[in-house]
Amino acid sequence: MSKFNSLEIPKSREGMVCKQVDVKALKESGVAMSNYAPQMGDVVEFPANQDECRFVEVPIRKNATQKQYLMAVTKNGNHAWMSLGSIRRRNAKNEIVDDFSKSFYESGEDDESRIPFLFGKTIRMVSTKEDEVRVFENNQPTDKTRKSNFPIYQVQ
Repeated sequence: MSKFNSLEIPKSREGMVCKQVDVKALKESGVAMSNYAPQMGDVVEFPANQDECRFVEVPIRKNATQKQYLMAVTKNGNHAWMSLGSIRRRNAKNEIVDDFSKSFYESGEDDESRIPFLFGKTIRMVSTKEDEVRVFENNQPTDKTRKSNFPIYQVQ
């Protein structure tokens, strides 16, 4: 039984349905959305093992096929949801900017196989690094870029 069972599934917006999913859903790569990403100074504790894990699938917008996948974590002492995509976010050159994020990405072939890498770890967002990201139009990447801040994590 997960210590996160009391954590409510995020509310849907625009009539979209958020639902709890099994770890096998993480075979599909979810997108990186900042609304469930740690902010400067946040301390995030990951579950100790698979039995503690809970995952939620969240559509990113109405009529879009992309989803983001959230993992139940302890953030600043409270149970919260964190976007797995925010850990492996890439710049416009398809590079991962942060060392922790790169290690997470390299630990498996998809998020399902990467989850054990997180077990028992605690990270803190200590800074950001500005880099270029792709601009999307109609849910498709373009050749245009814009500046964005990438989180830099420190393992505690």
